[in-house]
Amino acid sequence: MLITKLTRNHDKTTFDCGVLPLNRFIKQQASQLLKRHETVIYGAIDNNRLTGFYTLSACHIIQRDDSERLKRQSPHSPILCVLLGRLAVDKACKGQGLGADLLLHAMQTAKRLSEMMRRKR
Repeated sequence: MLITKLTRNHDKTTFDCGVLPLNRFIKQQASQLLKRHETVIYGAIDNNRLTGFYTLSACHIIQRDDSERLKRQSPHSPILCVLLGRLAVDKACKGQGLGADLLLHAMQTAKRLSEMMRRKR
């Protein structure tokens, strides 16, 4: 099984995590968000079939969101971050640790992005 950026060539038609809004998202809405570059979707692919996925989007927080924790941060400067928006695993793969693998991949991807951004400063 490979975790990679999702493309239109991956088979999403049989994906079923048991949660209708997540099934509808990956089958009907995901391609539009990818075209508009609003999110990045990584999928666990097994023989070109989607068995799990997660989404990452750019986001930011500001000091007033949590003034105690962020008191050293300027109240006028947003703090850039990555939002893990959705994560789902096909019912046929539940209980095999795929959700944990996807979450770990998401955290590693966010870490790589952070390191790349720091190098560009």
